[in-house]
Amino acid sequence: MDDSTRVEAVSSTPVAAPAGDGPEEPSAAGNLWDRTRFRPSRKGGVAMTRVQQAEHEKRIAMLRTRIMREMRERGWNRLAVMPVTAGAGATTLAVDLTRMIIRHRGTRVMLIDANLGNPAIAARIGVEGCGSLSRAVQAGEDLSRILQVLPDQRNLAVLAPSEPESEASEFLQGGRLPAALRRLAENDPAHVTLIDTAPLLGTDVGIAALPLVDAILLVADARRTTAADMKECERLLVDMPPLMGVVLNKTSS
Repeated sequence: MDDSTRVEAVSSTPVAAPAGDGPEEPSAAGNLWDRTRFRPSRKGGVAMTRVQQAEHEKRIAMLRTRIMREMRERGWNRLAVMPVTAGAGATTLAVDLTRMIIRHRGTRVMLIDANLGNPAIAARIGVEGCGSLSRAVQAGEDLSRILQVLPDQRNLAVLAPSEPESEASEFLQGGRLPAALRRLAENDPAHVTLIDTAPLLGTDVGIAALPLVDAILLVADARRTTAADMKECERLLVDMPPLMGVVLNKTSS
């Protein structure tokens, strides 16, 4: 993230108070992040110092713990990480949360790029990607065949299209993708699925993805997101999956 990240607000479905993180088992995740092209966290356009990076990691760990506790208690496993507007840093947050959650070897994570008009996960984490998701689904292809399961991190699976969809909203709202994802969940079950989506405002692609999830984590830009934006989000999310919370990104603190 460009600057600090913190949980700024929580909806009527509150995230449970954070429990202290227990000891984490060392895993092979370090190898994965070392060899892929994850962008380093930055502050003001400059790479973070070790102290700043440690604080950033601490905040992500705290957010991870709150999210996992709430999802377990409510029986949820599919979380949309959704920016209010483009550029809020939701993709980076989804990647950072993934990196933090898979430190627990017993937790299987699936990371899905549902920002189908502008997919970025494959390039961000340095995997080849699966081409066009709509083409695979329309051909009746089993999505488990196009999952990226990294050999040095067996509890992570990535579904990351590398090609944008020209009719992303229509594809998301059709019946074939939800059915394909249900089959994928049956064949390759994950304890938690993080779904990176398009922005809630400015396009209908993001909102078209919401029937695929159990809950929503909104990501707002502290420098650009306005009160009017948040009011519009509140209006659009009526009768949608529960809002788990709002992360205020790019704060100066």
